[in-house]
Amino acid sequence: MTTEHQVAFFLRELETGDTWRRAAAAKGLGKLGAAEHAAVLVRAAADPAPEVREGAAVGLGRLGVPEAGAQVLPALMDDDDPWVRRRASLASVA
Repeated sequence: MTTEHQVAFFLRELETGDTWRRAAAAKGLGKLGAAEHAAVLVRAAADPAPEVREGAAVGLGRLGVPEAGAQVLPALMDDDDPWVRRRASLASVA
């Protein structure tokens, strides 16, 4: 599977997958995606499932688009879920 296929798969999973698949897709997109995928991870950061918000924080940290991280990570550091807060905090220093 090429990188483009993997990115396309992650994008599909973020739209239609179950909670754990969406969370994994957010992390994978952060690893293999490009700057244009930051908006997708920003949207995932607002997901109702904390696992997906956590994955979005990891993905944003991996993606390395400071503007997107600055937009979302501070809010995730104030999330109700402690794991989301932890991942957002770690992603902000990555």
